[in-house]
Amino acid sequence: MAFFAILCLLSTLTLIGDRLSVRGNQVEIHVYPGPSAIQNAINNASSGDTIIVHAGVYTENIRVNKSVSLIGENAYSTIIDGNRTGNVVTIDVSGVKLENFTIKNSGITAASDSGIFIVINTDNNSILNNVIINNTHGIFVNSAYNNLISHNLIANNTHGVTLSGSYGNLLSSNVINSNREEGIFLSISNNNMILNNTVAFNRPAGMRLLSSLRNNVSSNTVMYNQNGVFFGLGSGNNTFYHNNFIMNDLDVGPPDTGPLNFWSFKAEGNHWSNYTGVDLNRDGIGDSPKIIDSVNVDDYPLMGVFFEWQIALDHRLYNVAIISNSTISDFGFRIGTETGNAILSFKATGENATYGFCRVKIAADFMDYPYIVLVDGEEVIPTVINATSTYVISYLVYAHKNGTITIISSKTLHLYLILQENLHELNATYYQLLSNYTILQTSFYDLNQSYGTILENYAKLQDNFSNLNKTYYTLLNDYNKLRLDFDALELSNQALIYLNQSYYYLNISYNALLNSFNLLNSSYQAYLNAYSVQAQNNRNMAYIFTAIAATIIVTTVYFSKRAHTNSTTKQR
Repeated sequence: MAFFAILCLLSTLTLIGDRLSVRGNQVEIHVYPGPSAIQNAINNASSGDTIIVHAGVYTENIRVNKSVSLIGENAYSTIIDGNRTGNVVTIDVSGVKLENFTIKNSGITAASDSGIFIVINTDNNSILNNVIINNTHGIFVNSAYNNLISHNLIANNTHGVTLSGSYGNLLSSNVINSNREEGIFLSISNNNMILNNTVAFNRPAGMRLLSSLRNNVSSNTVMYNQNGVFFGLGSGNNTFYHNNFIMNDLDVGPPDTGPLNFWSFKAEGNHWSNYTGVDLNRDGIGDSPKIIDSVNVDDYPLMGVFFEWQIALDHRLYNVAIISNSTISDFGFRIGTETGNAILSFKATGENATYGFCRVKIAADFMDYPYIVLVDGEEVIPTVINATSTYVISYLVYAHKNGTITIISSKTLHLYLILQENLHELNATYYQLLSNYTILQTSFYDLNQSYGTILENYAKLQDNFSNLNKTYYTLLNDYNKLRLDFDALELSNQALIYLNQSYYYLNISYNALLNSFNLLNSSYQAYLNAYSVQAQNNRNMAYIFTAIAATIIVTTVYFSKRAHTNSTTKQR
């Protein structure tokens, strides 16, 4: 029985030929033009399979009811044509990926006929890199959530993208233009994110919100529409920031009297091409609010167009945001091969004989060394507007020439600044030592003077002691003579007692004087020892002072040469 099953499988693979391949538990199915070719592949697939649709025109209306990846060979040459009947593609299951197709010509009779129709209660579908044209609705998301619609061209439809009763969806990086009604329509749809889309040439509105709350609308370019944003009843608490509103007939249509909408986030608002305020403090933010209408105000209007890029580095994504009155293009990032410096570069062009500005916001942990900023190869000093542990915002002004701006996060400059800081501390230590040395010299001079005085007094004391010794021995001789005389004359006991008492007191006086001399001599020896220690300390301090000065000179010369060498390498 098992052998029969294997034989049947081999026969099936032989019949299908190169249209089917097996990878583990998943199957990759290849589809070529033919009647209902895509739908047949879906019917034969299992959830988790990938269906590769090769270039060609497929005239059919397909229903994706399995969680498959449906991928066209090329978005412009792999065409699904609905032949003006119903929905071209209907997705009624979660976890579908639809990528690289031209989807066109839905029906025009039903109000919901769409190029892509995502049905109720489906989620986590991805609509990527498609061209969606000539439909009633380009994409219609009906009470579905957490779907991704990204990098599509959605044009020449009656409605571009419609979200009805849907939440948690992300519309990002789409070009939505030249649709006959609105480019993006949110109806009773909350908590969606509309990011980084270009919405242009739509009539009557680029975006329309009806009874929709708490949506995030940011980093979009909304231009040349009849109304940039049009509010229907009950739409409030939506947040708009970092959007560029350019040359719309009316940037914001009349809001209702319900909850207000918010027009800035973290002290940055939107760019309005008709804003007439000034920026005297040069931070890229207008000094006066943009009055949108009687109730809505942008308190932080941007003085230039908002640009934003994501850079992948070390398995992380970093955002770089620029606000500029120049045309920004050719954005690039690289790591220096020899220096290891992080290098950002971009073009900032404008009319000759005019000046441009850039307000640049960079993640602090992305370029974490000090910046060197070059405009057309010449260094300029930017103004740091704000620096936190999260980001650094810098502002620079330049004349419009060739317009190449390079921002270098320099490890060499970082080391040089550390050296400067250490050198400053070393200089402070040096001057403190010099001050202490001066005080020590003064003390040593005073000590020398005191030593001379003590030495003079000691010499006098020596003379006095010598005289005392002479007097003592003279008295002793006299005493001995008296004893002899006393013995000879046989003086009375009374005279002898008196003479002995005189000798006794004379001896006490001599001993007291001798003790005083010994104490004075000890003091002199102690002072002489202290003087020797102090003199040795002075010599040591002079040696330390000489060593520090030599270290400062050698360190400064070394790092100056290294900074000059790295700077020369960088310029080359």
